Amino acid sequence: MTVLFRYRSIRRAALLVILTTTCAYGQQHWGDFKKDSCTKPGYRQYSAVLEGIPFGQSWEKACASKDATIAGHYFAKPDRCRNQGPGIAMWGEFDVPDNSCKAQWGSFQRGACTAIGKRKYSAQILNVPPGQTWENACATTPANVQGQSFATPSRCRNTGVTGEWGEFDVNDSACQAHWGNFQSKCTTTGKREYSAQLSVPDGLSWEATCAATSATVGGQSFRSPTRCEKRGVAGSGGEWGIFDVNDAGCEVHLSSPTVLYIDRRGYRYVETSDSWKKMCTAFPCFAALQWPDYASYSFDDKIDGHPVVIQLWKGYCEKFSGLERFPGGIGAEVGIYRREPGRARPTSLPFLPQQLAAFFLKPIGSLTDNDLWWAYPELNTQLSFTLVNPITKETFFSTGTEKTYWLNRWMDESSYSKYKQSQGAGKTPTFSVDYRLEYTINGTRYSW
Repeated sequence: MTVLFRYRSIRRAALLVILTTTCAYGQQHWGDFKKDSCTKPGYRQYSAVLEGIPFGQSWEKACASKDATIAGHYFAKPDRCRNQGPGIAMWGEFDVPDNSCKAQWGSFQRGACTAIGKRKYSAQILNVPPGQTWENACATTPANVQGQSFATPSRCRNTGVTGEWGEFDVNDSACQAHWGNFQSKCTTTGKREYSAQLSVPDGLSWEATCAATSATVGGQSFRSPTRCEKRGVAGSGGEWGIFDVNDAGCEVHLSSPTVLYIDRRGYRYVETSDSWKKMCTAFPCFAALQWPDYASYSFDDKIDGHPVVIQLWKGYCEKFSGLERFPGGIGAEVGIYRREPGRARPTSLPFLPQQLAAFFLKPIGSLTDNDLWWAYPELNTQLSFTLVNPITKETFFSTGTEKTYWLNRWMDESSYSKYKQSQGAGKTPTFSVDYRLEYTINGTRYSW
């Protein structure tokens, strides 16, 4: 009886152990979760072994129905189950939201201006997760650049070796164009032409920026210039805006051969009007067109492959008696001419007073064709000059750049008196002809 009792006790204990063990293993649970790599934009894989699968139950079914909470996110089941083989392990893989798995921008680099008021900032797209292309990551990743928010870049650019770059057009007041000092002259009755060079930020087209830059000139507002033009050789003189402004004070006709300028210092100047420059193309120039304290110098040269004669004047050009509207004062001239053997010489100059016409016509009767040179407006030369005080080495006055065959300008005598007074005793030359003439022709510099 004792033996039988002990046998039954041992049998009950063994059964209890078996039942307890089976129950324990029947409580399926995930082992420790392992933080893996990113699987797609904004998601990271977490994985763990499913433990406690009851004997005889399908590992796949057990995994596919087991829920989990990972990093605060609840999952009814894994995104993937992976059986590593009979008797090894069944792994569950979960795609968990993770901001560190989103593409990010590298350091932003400040670039050139891309448009008026816009500057390019660019950065490489980094940490592109698996399954996402460089191009898609660039096109869908927002950014904050210089305090400005962008949902997407303005452009994406694949550089190959250095990766995919996003380019953002950021507001920047430093990318505004600016007009320089305006110069003006009457071009026809009732019209004054104002011109100024445009300061264009790096990276912007001269032409497009000029055409889109507004100005208020002579009290009139312009959304854009009347026209834009490049000056100097291959545009070396910059982009200029020309504004045609209504001006009732402009009278240009045969009795007004000059136009008036007033600079920012208040000094007054005159220059030969365009209409008179056209009329003067019918009359040749020659070396004898000079007098005391108004010297002339001429030499042969080539411009764009064309033989030319360049004639210069500087000093005090005295106005002819009673002709106050005529050119004159202290200044200079730069003219571009050519020889035309056999060209008929004028016998009258009806646009000039008779006495003055005779003064110019008399010398040409005794000169050869080689001693005469005629205006060459067809070259469309870009001319400018500066007169330099030989004592102080400072600028006396300068012109802007003009497209013309003949550029001239003279300060009137009353303004010159004020200039000499401002310089002080002994700080201006005794003779006006001693000012140094520095001039440019199509961007090439000369000095006399």
